Amino acid sequence: MITVIAITACSAFCDKTAEASTKKVPVSSASSQITDKKKAIYDTLSVSIVRMLGVNKKFVNLKALFADDLGAASADMVDLAADWEARFSITIPEFDIESLTTVQSAVDYIYEATKTSN
Repeated sequence: MITVIAITACSAFCDKTAEASTKKVPVSSASSQITDKKKAIYDTLSVSIVRMLGVNKKFVNLKALFADDLGAASADMVDLAADWEARFSITIPEFDIESLTTVQSAVDYIYEATKTSN
């Protein structure tokens, strides 16, 4: 009897959850622009990472760790940062390079840096 009640409760909850997840929510143009800008930054970084580190593009994703997943040494990170500085017209201090451990952290850093420089 307990099992039947649990399944019924789960079924009712799951149906409501599925129904809620299928509703379309309008996206504001501001959040769309943020997404577009971060996507453009990611695309630029991906090209740079593939070219400079010699890795296959399929390994470059937002969660990829520069050192562990992409094989970037400290000198590689300095070179990447210099490339990004030139591409995005920003300055990345050496002490900030250490905080760029994932592709996502680099995208976020560059997004914030370009947001304040414009």
